[in-house]
Amino acid sequence: MTDRRAGLRVLLVDDEPAAIVALTDLLAAHPAVTILGSARNVDSALTIVAEHAADLDVVFLDVEMPRRGGFELLASLGPSTRVVFVTAYDDYAIDAFEVGARDYLLKPVTAERLARCLTRLEQSPQGSCEPRARGQDATTKGPSRRPLPVAGGTRLVEDGQILWIEAVGSSSEVRLADGTALFVRRSIASWQESLPADGFFRVSRSLIVQVARIRMISWRSQGGTQVAFHGSDRQVSLGRAATARLKQAIHDRRES
Repeated sequence: MTDRRAGLRVLLVDDEPAAIVALTDLLAAHPAVTILGSARNVDSALTIVAEHAADLDVVFLDVEMPRRGGFELLASLGPSTRVVFVTAYDDYAIDAFEVGARDYLLKPVTAERLARCLTRLEQSPQGSCEPRARGQDATTKGPSRRPLPVAGGTRLVEDGQILWIEAVGSSSEVRLADGTALFVRRSIASWQESLPADGFFRVSRSLIVQVARIRMISWRSQGGTQVAFHGSDRQVSLGRAATARLKQAIHDRRES
């Protein structure tokens, strides 16, 4: 069988030498991939892009770099060049996909995750999604989505689909209205800082709920409380103190 990635020619752009070395080592396991060059900033990348304008297939691109960020390189890429962002931050995932990125890899990149990325490139031929500069798309956008760093990559989730978030050690489990449970490398404290306070409420040290999604609060004879949510058959249990805080929060929202 012919390797559909044969001749895949790539450019690596990252201001951290160790990151370039790590990605180079991972790509070495894929003989169909040829590295045309590497650059530690956008200006150096532009030189390589100009030299290989006709045969550059993919750019593995960091976001935050000195002087000029990775997004500034996009306007100089040809329509057949695909972009994969490689960064330590999940904050730019929405922007990345809006400008036509084929994938978004979080550092440190694993061999398994890179293999899936290459498969994704294989399934998205050249020219099918031209990168665009941010702000160029004037179409009306739907509800805002937040990037969640989950196992195997990044998932974009609307805040309105989150029912509750529960601490799992220093990470968390996010329960969605479609029944999905996502394990996310983010603490409850970090969630509390990033979620809109008018929609979400932290009822205990380990639990955040979306108040508008609550369908019923039921007392149990043993003294505990069960909270049911619209769009889910599952419930969460609360102690007396947490129940009191939640009821007060609901009352305050109704009064405001």
